[in-house]
Amino acid sequence: MTFIIIGLNMRGPILIDCDTAIGALEKAAELIRNGYADVLIADDEGVQYAPCEFVRRFDL
Repeated sequence: MTFIIIGLNMRGPILIDCDTAIGALEKAAELIRNGYADVLIADDEGVQYAPCEFVRRFDL
């Protein structure tokens, strides 16, 4: 399953692909630590989750 991590900073949006759920969560946490806002993780069906929802949905 492929995940897309979405974040927004002063320069604009960023989109990052990731192949694993744990990798997507780690990348989302890194973006938040680096000051990105509105960080979301989308699954391969296009459903977007906030990181806390993603943890519950994928039992991480």
